[in-house]
Amino acid sequence: MSRLDSAARIALSLALPLGASHCMYPSESAEAKRQRSRDLRKRMRAAGMTEIVLVLPTSCVDQLDAQKSRHGLRNRGQVVEQLLSEGSSADRQTA
Repeated sequence: MSRLDSAARIALSLALPLGASHCMYPSESAEAKRQRSRDLRKRMRAAGMTEIVLVLPTSCVDQLDAQKSRHGLRNRGQVVEQLLSEGSSADRQTA
């Protein structure tokens, strides 16, 4: 199966019977999945990116989503980047 965009995956998942598997790589072994994840993280590091996991209250996530919509950003990570750059700009102006 070729990679599908998110809208197509959602449509496909709605068409499947409850409990049916719809894995993107159904015949892929566990080790192959781990290797694919390692390769992705390696490419991200090479591009100067690092993945982190945050546990936040729902209210904070709602604020991130509101900012994302307001500024037309693609993901929450871009909102965090924007907030950090605005904070460092304000720090430079007060120093």
